[in-house]
Amino acid sequence: MLILRLGQRPFEVSLTRAVIRVASVKAHLEPGRVGYVRVTTFAEKTQSEFVAALDQLKREAGGRLDGIVLDLRNDPGGLLDTAVRVAGDFLDSGVIVSTHGRNPGEDETYTAQAEGDRLRGVPVIVLVNGASASASEIVAGALQDRHRATILGTRSFGKGSVQTIIPLDGHGALRLTTARCAARSRTPGRSKAAPTAWWRRRRRRTRTARSPPSTRRSSARPRTISSPSP
Repeated sequence: MLILRLGQRPFEVSLTRAVIRVASVKAHLEPGRVGYVRVTTFAEKTQSEFVAALDQLKREAGGRLDGIVLDLRNDPGGLLDTAVRVAGDFLDSGVIVSTHGRNPGEDETYTAQAEGDRLRGVPVIVLVNGASASASEIVAGALQDRHRATILGTRSFGKGSVQTIIPLDGHGALRLTTARCAARSRTPGRSKAAPTAWWRRRRRRTRTARSPPSTRRSSARPRTISSPSP
């Protein structure tokens, strides 16, 4: 490719096609053995990346963490099953979220696995803002409802429709809204996470959280939680 810039001589660069893979979880250890974990989206590998980040933080902290900050700000959401699994990493059983379809027989309830809390006894703070939507709201809402975390920030986006991706013969796919989701204490479709405390930016079907997909919906039809429009 030839590059032309004003005031400079033209030069050529070589381009190589490649799949760009961006990690959805970033983490580092803060002073006082407090782990900071940032989740930017809920993709297929997010939960495994999250577990790996926790293990790394524990090693850096000498085997024990005194606190965790889970940053879900500007996280637009992603896969429903991934959000359930991440929430389940903080909980010991109990309801995480329920989905409600057009017909009562399509309603589903997702629960955490017994003894699933990987950070038992460790205080948790979840950061949210107006761009935290859908799957990130499921995680924040579940931890808030179960009194497992303190929610800090501004009110989240509040969109909880569930979408199923249906492959079409030949090519392409249809993304169809099939249900609404609700945290345990919320009305279906209204899943805003109200912060426990306000934070202002300074200038500067019943299914366990780790169960495989049911036969009713194949893995070829992932379910996502809709995100806010750009």
